[in-house]
Amino acid sequence: MIDDPELRSIFKIEFEENIQTLNNELLKLESDVFNTDALTKLMRTAHSMKGGARMIGLPDVVTLAHFFEDMLGAVKKEGVELKRHDFDRMYKAIDIIKSLVNEAVTGEAPNFVAASVIDQIINGSGEPKTNDEPDSVIRQSEIAADSQPVTQELQGDIIPAFSIDTIRVASTKLDTLMDLSGELTVSKIQLALRLGKINDLSLLLEDSTRELNSIETALLPQRSENPGLFSEVGLIINRLKNRFDSASVEIGNLSDGISEDNSRLNFVAYEFEEVIKNLRMLKLSNIFNLYPRMVRDISNELGKEVNFIIEGGDITADKKILEEMRDPLMHMIRNSIDHGIELPDEREQQGKPRAGTIKLSANHFAGHITITLEDDGKGLNEKSIIETALRKKLIDEEASKNLTHKQIHKLIFTPGFSTSKIITDVSGRGVGMEVVQANIDKLKGKINIESETKKSTRFIIELPLTLATLRVMTASVGNHIFAIPVDFIVSVIIVDVAEIFSMEARDTIVFRDEPITIVNLKTVLELEDISDSTMKNVTTFQCIILSSMGEKAGFIVDSLIDEQEVLVKPLGFMLKRVKNVSGSTILVSGDVCMILNPNDLLKTVKSLSASEILETSTPESLRKKRILLVEDSITTRTQEKRILESAGYDVVVAVDGLDGYQKLLINEIDAVVSDVEMPNLDGLSLTEKIRAEKKYLSLPVVLVTSLSSEEQKKRGLESGANAYLTKSGFDQKILIETLDRLL
Repeated sequence: MIDDPELRSIFKIEFEENIQTLNNELLKLESDVFNTDALTKLMRTAHSMKGGARMIGLPDVVTLAHFFEDMLGAVKKEGVELKRHDFDRMYKAIDIIKSLVNEAVTGEAPNFVAASVIDQIINGSGEPKTNDEPDSVIRQSEIAADSQPVTQELQGDIIPAFSIDTIRVASTKLDTLMDLSGELTVSKIQLALRLGKINDLSLLLEDSTRELNSIETALLPQRSENPGLFSEVGLIINRLKNRFDSASVEIGNLSDGISEDNSRLNFVAYEFEEVIKNLRMLKLSNIFNLYPRMVRDISNELGKEVNFIIEGGDITADKKILEEMRDPLMHMIRNSIDHGIELPDEREQQGKPRAGTIKLSANHFAGHITITLEDDGKGLNEKSIIETALRKKLIDEEASKNLTHKQIHKLIFTPGFSTSKIITDVSGRGVGMEVVQANIDKLKGKINIESETKKSTRFIIELPLTLATLRVMTASVGNHIFAIPVDFIVSVIIVDVAEIFSMEARDTIVFRDEPITIVNLKTVLELEDISDSTMKNVTTFQCIILSSMGEKAGFIVDSLIDEQEVLVKPLGFMLKRVKNVSGSTILVSGDVCMILNPNDLLKTVKSLSASEILETSTPESLRKKRILLVEDSITTRTQEKRILESAGYDVVVAVDGLDGYQKLLINEIDAVVSDVEMPNLDGLSLTEKIRAEKKYLSLPVVLVTSLSSEEQKKRGLESGANAYLTKSGFDQKILIETLDRLL
C-alpha cells in the first residue's frame, strides 16, 4: 500500500482513468484492427502507466504495461494481426492491473498469485493458480468480477454500492464557475437594491396615509355646512386608507420574504465563492518538485556541486499562480547555478564548502505567500551590471554614479539584459529575469533582491494567495470609478499646492524625505478631458502613493470612495493585456469597475514626457506658475532663482539661450526671464525665436540685463519682450510686480 496519502490519491485517480482508456480503446481496436488512433492511444496510455508504476514501485504493473507495449508495438511496426486470443490476454491484463492498483491504494491483497497470472498472460497458455486453492482454476470473472455483466440477483449488501469519491474537473470549468459566481454577486446586489425600493414604496404608502388623515381632519369644519359632500368624501378617504393599509401589509410581507431570500442568497454566494476558491488552491510542491532533477543536470553540466533544499511545498496557492510561476522560478534557479554558485575549487579557496546551497522556500502570511530563492554564491556583481547597462545604453555615465543598490539590482529585469559574455543553453540569451518580472506583474506581485558580495543572493517574491478575490481601494476620476490593489498603496495623503515643486521638469513632492513625481490619474489613463470645476477653488487634493520594485509615484484623484474585498473577473481574450488594467469587478454598489495594474501605472509615469505629465498633473487653478530663468552667470542665476521661488513660482533654469529654448519646448512655461548677453544664443535672439512660434506669441518675456542704454531697451522691446529691466538699478520687487502684472 502506498504510504503517502496525497500520492495515493493522485495515483488512484490517474490509473483509474488510464484503465478506463485501455478498456475503451481496446474495444475500438478489436472492432476495427485498422484504427490507428485507438492503437496510438493504447500505446501512449500503456507507456504512461509503466512510468507511473515504476515511480511508485509496482513491478508487476510495469511488467503488464510493458506486455501491452510489446503486443501493440508488434502491430504497429511489424503489421502483426491480433487474434481473439490476443485481445482476451490484454483484457485479462487490464483486470489484473486493476486488482494490483486496488491493492496499492487500499492494501487489500487479490485472491490470486500475481506472478502466476502474469506468466500465463504473457505466455498465453494454461491457467493461473489462486492463493487459497493451488490446484483450482482462476477465471477472468474471478479476477475482476465488476468488469463482467452482472446477471445474478442482488442479495442484501453482497455487492457494495457503486460510488465515485473523486472526479477530475477541467480548470476552464472552474474558471467558468468563478465567472458565474460574479454573476451571482450581481444578482445579490440587484436584489438588495430592489428590496430598498420596496421599502421606499412602503414609506411612500405611510406618507400617503398620513396625508389622507390630514385631508380628513381639514374637512371636519365642512361637516355641518355640507354633510352630504362630507359623507361622500369620507367614504372615498376610508376606501383609500383601507387599500393603502392592505397594500402596506402585502408590501411588508413581500419585503420580509425578499429580505429572507437575500440573506439566504448572501450565504449561498459566499459559500459558493469560498468553495470555488478552495478548489483552485494547489500545493506549491506541484511545481517545486519539478526542479531537483533540473538542478542535478545543470550543476553536472557546469561542473558544480549543489545542494538543493525545498521547504514549504505544502503551502497552497491559486492554480494560476503555480502556472505562471513555474517558468520564472526555473529561470531564477538556472541563473543561481550559473551566475551565483562558484566552482568547487573556487569555493574551497574562499573558505566555503565545495558544494553550494540553493534553497527554495515558501511561507504564508496575511493572505499572501512569499517564495524565496536564495543561494550562498558570489552575490550580484554590481560593477558588471552597471557596465552592461552602460553598454546597452540603459543608463548614462552621470546616472550610473548615483545609483543605489536597489536601483542597480533592478537593472537585471530590463528586457534583453544579460551580463554573460557567452551564450549557452543555461545563460547569456538575454531572457529570463524579464520573464520573471512580467509574470510577477501579471500576478499582481512584487519581487525584491537582497545581495551580499561573495556571500549570498536572495530573491523574495510576494504574491497574493488567491487571484479570485482582491482587496482594493476605490477612487473616482471624473465620472469614472477605478479600483487599485491595496497591497501596492503606500499611503493616501492630502497634498497642498504649496508643497509642489519642479524637479527635472516634473511636478514633485517630498514624501517621507524622498522626492516623488505626482501626476493626475486622468493623464496616465489617457481619459478624455474631465472638468475640474469641483477643484477650482481648492488648494489641497487627494493623492494615492503607489510603490513597486523600488519605484514610487503619486496619483491625483478626484475623491476616494472606500476599501473593499472584490471578486476579480478577468478581461476577455481581446482585452487580455490592456495597458494599466489587470481585470474588472462588480462593486457592492452594483457598478462595474476596472481594476488598475499598479506596475503598469508606474511604468507609464516613467515613460511619459515631462510636458505630458505637467499638462494635466494638477488642476490649472492649483498649479504654481512656472518661470523659465535663462542666465549664464551661476551667481546671478542662483540669486534670481531664490527670489522667484520665494515669490511662489516654480523655476526651470537654463544656462544660455539655446538651452533655454530647448527647456521651453519640453516644459509648460508661464513666463520667461532672461539675460541678454549669453553664449550660443543671446537673449534678444531667444526672444525673437520664441515669438516666431505661434503658440508662444502671448508668452510673457522679461529681459534682465546690464545693458541700460535707451537703444538697447528699444532693441529689447522690438524683439518682442514684454519688459526690459536693468541689473544696475535692479529691484527684486519690480521683477515680481512685473511678473504678477504679466501673469
